[in-house]
Amino acid sequence: TSMELQLGVDFAQMYRESSMCKDKDMVVKRLSVPVPGTTDLHFATRFPQKFREQFKACLWKQCLSYWRTPSYNLVRFVFITLSCIFFGALFWQQGNINHINDQQSLFTILGCMYGITLFAGINNCQSVMPFISMERSVVYRERFAGMYSPWAYSFAQVLLITLSFFRWIISLLHADVDLSFFWR
Repeated sequence: TSMELQLGVDFAQMYRESSMCKDKDMVVKRLSVPVPGTTDLHFATRFPQKFREQFKACLWKQCLSYWRTPSYNLVRFVFITLSCIFFGALFWQQGNINHINDQQSLFTILGCMYGITLFAGINNCQSVMPFISMERSVVYRERFAGMYSPWAYSFAQVLLITLSFFRWIISLLHADVDLSFFWR
């Protein structure tokens, strides 16, 4: 638009008045009328594959996308480990039942659990945003093309998210040991 202002020309108006635009309009009108004797396309099902095949394709695609970025996965694993060590050192032995004598002790341990959860959640949200923004355009394109149903994509994503179970185990073990939950 700045070049249009400098030249004092409206390129859109020039195109509308050009012979090229008129030729393109005629081609569109000619091709939009079906040939006599033809019928519209009709498919027996909405999606080309069965649900199981859609699910496998979505899972395969998401696994490739997820494991293709080892730096992202390494950062998440290292971050959860370091944050658990940090909070464990900060609240060392606070979860011992013998140390919870009053309301303040209980609030300390609840605050520790809240802090770990909030800290890890915010970091996970911030680290995943670039990957979600890249994947979003692919998802929209494939869904509008009718490659798979939303249910197949959702189930594949849920299955892949359960791989985060290992990070949860790491944080659970650190919290239990460092804060003396259930250990005697």
